[in-house]
Amino acid sequence: MYEHFNESYIESDLYPKAVFEGEIQNFDPNITEEQTRIIKGNFTLRDITRPVEFKAKIVKSHDYYSISGTLEVFVDDYKIKIPAILSPNIAKNIKISFNFQYTPNDN
Repeated sequence: MYEHFNESYIESDLYPKAVFEGEIQNFDPNITEEQTRIIKGNFTLRDITRPVEFKAKIVKSHDYYSISGTLEVFVDDYKIKIPAILSPNIAKNIKISFNFQYTPNDN
């Protein structure tokens, strides 16, 4: 299902990457406990950039941070064309889950 959606609607052969650039709001690197923070920025999908805002969980480990969460975007915002006959069976929004590790650069 994911593969079909990516090939037929996202057109991942033409648009192989999505890009997010943003900032974590009110982040405190001195807090060692889990932090839930708002992240604001711009998300680019299919060469269309839109402002987004979402929550993320941030956990500090020894020398890196684990950052995870979900982001939802609307199909119409990124001009993803879904045939009318299939539209009742396809969600109007896309849920994007992320989980990555960030190691600060100590320069």
